Amino acid sequence: MAQRGLARTGGWACAVVLALAGCGDQTSGYPVLMPTDQLLAAPALPAHARDAANSVDATAGSLTAQRDALHGRADRAIGGGGRTGDLAARAEALRERARVLAATPINGDPAAECDDGDAGCTALPDTENAQ
Repeated sequence: MAQRGLARTGGWACAVVLALAGCGDQTSGYPVLMPTDQLLAAPALPAHARDAANSVDATAGSLTAQRDALHGRADRAIGGGGRTGDLAARAEALRERARVLAATPINGDPAAECDDGDAGCTALPDTENAQ
């Protein structure tokens, strides 16, 4: 019988502890709001922006120089200047080489050149019987 009374008392004690755990500081469940003085304060400039804020003309000149350099790089990249003649010469050399290769028979024998449809032509390798 003594154990039964202890169980009842323990059950009530647990219920009371759980009920009291629900009571307490309810403000911790809400987000902490930012103080108004921080919200209304002037924005802080990062260290790298101080030079721009102090010398607008120098910053504008620097940005203009960077812009011009990038435009120059872009013009050279798309062929607006620089090595355009070099590329044209290389392209012409490749075209000439392609013409020479097109006129050269495949087996290397200039006497074996064939007309289209010539069944006895030996200029083309026999790919059907190759193993």
